[in-house]
This record gives sequence, C-alpha cells and structure tokens, in this order.
Amino acid sequence: MRKNIFTLAALVAALLVAGCQAEIDPSAQPSLTFTASLDEETRTTMGVGDDEGKVFWVCGDKVSINGKVYSTTSDGTTTAAFLPVDGDAAANPSSPCYEAFYPATINDNGTLTLPYEQYYSTNPLANSPMFAMSNDTHLSFRNLCGLIRLTLKGSRKVSKIEVYTNDALSGVFTMVSDGEGGYKLKVDEDSYVGTVLHCEPAVQLTPEGVDFHISVPAGLYSPFSVTVTADDGQKASISDGIVIKRSKMLPITWTPTFQAPHVAEFSVSDTKKVRFSSGNLCYENGSYGFESSQLTKSANSASHTGLFSWTDGGFSIGGKSWRLLAKEEWEYLSQRDMWDSGYKKGVTIDGQSNFVVFAPDGNNMSIRASYTAQQWAEVEAAGFVCLSPVPGDEPGTWRFRYWSSSKPEYEEDAYCVVDDPFSLMSETQGRDNTLPIRLVCDVE
Repeated sequence: MRKNIFTLAALVAALLVAGCQAEIDPSAQPSLTFTASLDEETRTTMGVGDDEGKVFWVCGDKVSINGKVYSTTSDGTTTAAFLPVDGDAAANPSSPCYEAFYPATINDNGTLTLPYEQYYSTNPLANSPMFAMSNDTHLSFRNLCGLIRLTLKGSRKVSKIEVYTNDALSGVFTMVSDGEGGYKLKVDEDSYVGTVLHCEPAVQLTPEGVDFHISVPAGLYSPFSVTVTADDGQKASISDGIVIKRSKMLPITWTPTFQAPHVAEFSVSDTKKVRFSSGNLCYENGSYGFESSQLTKSANSASHTGLFSWTDGGFSIGGKSWRLLAKEEWEYLSQRDMWDSGYKKGVTIDGQSNFVVFAPDGNNMSIRASYTAQQWAEVEAAGFVCLSPVPGDEPGTWRFRYWSSSKPEYEEDAYCVVDDPFSLMSETQGRDNTLPIRLVCDVE
C-alpha cells in the first residue's frame, strides 16, 4: 500500500497519478523502470504545483505487468525497483506493449475487477486503482477512477458506508478507448450496482468532521444513494444525483442523523401499507415459521411443509400477527410502476429464473431482469422482496402462483394470484390444492 504525506492544499492533488522508477540491478534481469508523471491537462485543471503532493511506494507494493506480478522492496520513495515475485516469470522485455495495474490484485489471470469491498484508510488513495500502458519499460500511471471525499460530522462511530446506484460501480471491467487517444475503464453492466467501505475498527466521528474516501468509476449517477451504518447498527441515508470525473475528488459534507434500520413498506391500497415476512411460510418441528431465504422454492417433504391448502386465517409468528394479502391487495401491489421501479416478473436471481420482484415504497432504483447473488444481496438489504415460482402445469415448467385470503361466493374454491403476460391477476383454485403462502403484517 502506498503511503502519502499531505498538506491541506495537497489533498486534492493526492488523487492524481503516482508511479515509480526502477534502479536497474544488473544481477536481476530483466527489470522494469517505472516513472511517475502528471499529464499537462491534469496539472492545469487541478492547479497542482510540483511540491504540493507526493506519493511514496512502500515495501511490498505489488503491480501487475502484462499479467505478471512485480513487487518492490523500496520503502518511502517516489522511485522504486519492481522485480518479479518469486515463481512468476518476468514480462517479456521485447513485448511491443506493457500494460500495468495497481494494485496487482485487480488483474486475476486476465480478468480485471474493481473490488466491491473497500477499506477505510487515512490515505485517500488506499482504494484508488491505477493503470499504465507503454511500448517501452517506462510506464506512466494514471488513476482509473474518481474519488468521493465524504466528510462526516458528529459524535457516533461508523462501521461501514455503502453506496448504490442504478449503474455498475464495481466488479469485472474492461479497458476501452476514451476517444482522446487514451483509455478508460468500463464496468460490465451485470456487475455490482454498489460498493461498501468497511471501517475496521469503527471510526469515531468528530464535530469538525472525519474524511472517508471511496473510489468510484467516472460517470453521471442519478440517483446515487449513500447509507452510513453506526457501530450499533443504526443507519443514516442520503440520495442525490452526482457527477464523478476520473482523477478528480468530489467533496461531500454531511452530518448524518442515525435511526434504527428502515423496514421496507409496501402500499397495498390507497390507505394501507404492509411489511412482508422474510420468506415463505413453512411448518417444521411442530410450529409455523419462515423459510431461511426468499430464494427458497417452497416444497413439501416428510419433515417440512412449504405448500399449503387454502386458509384465510391469521398466524402468530415471532410475537407478531401475520396475514395473507387479499386478491385486491395483490392486484394493487402489481400495478405500481410495472417494469420500472415497483414490480417485475420473470426475474433471474443467482441463476434461478421466474422470480417476481417487488420494490418498496419510495424506491428509485430500477428492477433488473437478472441479479447475481451479490447483486441481489445489495437490493434485498434495501428492502426488495422476491417471491419464488412453483412447478407449473407442465412437467419442467415453473410459474408464479400464491394464495390470497379471498374466496368467491361458492365454497369449493379460493383465489390465488398468478402471473399473466403483462401483470399479476387472480384466478380460482380448489381449496385443497397446495400452494405457497407469503405473509404480511399491517403497518399501524
């Protein structure tokens, strides 16, 4: 990890490019020479003087060059010799092009990845990746991302900071042309829509403010949501549109007001809101409870019941009163902003298909057609609800079908909610049929 010496005037300058120059050791061939440089445009934009900010290499720093790992034993120097790590072949000195990444962990056998997890450091550049490309062994590094400097004021301790948006912020990326003769990173659309800054141990805030630095790819993000978690689990959130520019620092100052974690609420009529249970209803070991995951597809076995005949009764689980949604409430729920930010059917989660996803009231993130396990964990933490499918009428097919509490005038049937090509609708089923049940509790 690089360590930095800063003045207040140099804080922004520290975001700029840093590198190192090798002193060639005749006994170790080949070796590469790294030189640090700032392009003229960056100097003009940021107003950086030669002595305002210096970045130093630390013994053990590693870079990836043409997919090979190099390390330095220099410490606290602006120039350093980087030699191949034991067991790793050196880059071919006759190569027509050298591509280098810092830190080396970004490049994993040719797969380039921006980490989802970042870690608090007083060094603003600790989580800031760099890239260099040259047709000789003199490599000039430049920052791949921009930086948010989040100054938090108060008296609490912060354990983590999460940022989310509709666009990918971390995960697999590629290098593409920036249209100006250079290169920029492009994060895959199916990568993570957020990133998290861990504070280990928790960081004490002060009335004057403490700076937290989060590396973010350049782009226009709207909305851009920030959630700060205190060491006691209470949270504070803000959301706005922002513009992040490569190699620039965006300052944000905020005095967060912490509250108990928000419980997602869903409107099921013009006047009524509910909260969903954490999973489908199940019966096991002589008592009712909920499946351990929303992704669990309900089924029956000798020791576990997950599919039930119809009931309009209530349930007392975990000290709370739970009930089924009426068919009119299901239909109201599915009319909220279909395909945008309220409801979507046919969603794939962690490789499993045909889920129905509901977003909570006040959501401003679009519901995706597909989520990885990590991506789903992110939006689930924001209150998203998914309901798993059940076997369809034809072998090997799956369909969304859940009991409601409603029944028609004739006594043999009851209403369940099913998916049709455009929305959810109600149909009747024999009451002795077994379907999954998802319970809700009313918001008082």
